[in-house]
Amino acid sequence: MIKELKAGKALVLFILGIILALLAFPIAWSVSAALGYVFVIVAIILGAYLIAKRGGSRLPLVLGIVLLVIAVPTLVGTAVIHMGVWAVKEAIEEVTETKSTTASIGESVRAGDWEIAVLGVREAEYVRKGDSYYKAEEGYKAVLVRLRIKNVGSEAKDTSEIWKFILISNADKSYERAYTYELEYISSWDVTDEIKSKAVAFEELDTFASVAPNTAIEGDLLFQIPINEKPTKLYFKVGIVGGYEVTIKLTKE
Repeated sequence: MIKELKAGKALVLFILGIILALLAFPIAWSVSAALGYVFVIVAIILGAYLIAKRGGSRLPLVLGIVLLVIAVPTLVGTAVIHMGVWAVKEAIEEVTETKSTTASIGESVRAGDWEIAVLGVREAEYVRKGDSYYKAEEGYKAVLVRLRIKNVGSEAKDTSEIWKFILISNADKSYERAYTYELEYISSWDVTDEIKSKAVAFEELDTFASVAPNTAIEGDLLFQIPINEKPTKLYFKVGIVGGYEVTIKLTKE
C-alpha cells in the first residue's frame, strides 16, 4: 500500500512537472518571461526531487530523468532564444534610432558621413534662375537658404539621403520646400530694370546628386513665407531609417 502511494505521488509530481515544462515556453513569450522561467525551474526541481526521493523504487527515478530531459532543454532553449531576440532587438533599435542634433548658421553639423552647413539666408520679392525671373505669391516672399553639403565618408553617396526640408518662422509655423514652378513666372517682356535689380540669383540645390568622398556641393533651398514673418530655423532629416533629425538656427542670438 505504501509503495503504491509513493508511485501515485510520483506520477502526480511528474504530470505537474511535464505541464509546467510544456507551458514554460509559450508563457515566457505570451505572458511573462519571468513566469515562464519559474515554470520550467519548478519542473526541474520536481525532476530532481523525484530522483532524490526515489528510495528503492525505479518509477520515481525514471519519471525524474524523463522530466529533466524535457525541462532542462526547455530552459536552455528559452534562454538562448530570448538572448537572440534581445540581441536582434538591440541591433534594430540601434539601426533605427533617430538622433537629434542642432547647429547655428555658419556652423557645420556632422550627420553620419555628411557634413552640412547653412552658409546664408536671403529674402526677396523676385528670384532669378538662369535667365528666368519669378515673383513670390501675393502676400509672400521668397526665402533662399544656402547649403553646403560635404561627403566625409570613404565612398560616394547620394544627397537623396538628406530630405524633408522644412523652414520654421518666428510665428512658429512650418513651410515645406518650394520650387520655381510654384512662383509667378515673369515673361521676358515684363522684366523691368527694377525687377532685375531686386531679383536674387537662385542656384537650386541638387538633392539627387552623387558626391565623391571628401568633396562638397552647394546650392539654395527655396521657401515661400508670409511677408510679415522671419525665417528662424531649418529642419531636415538625414537617412531613411533612423538617422538624424537636424535643426539649424538661422538667426544669431
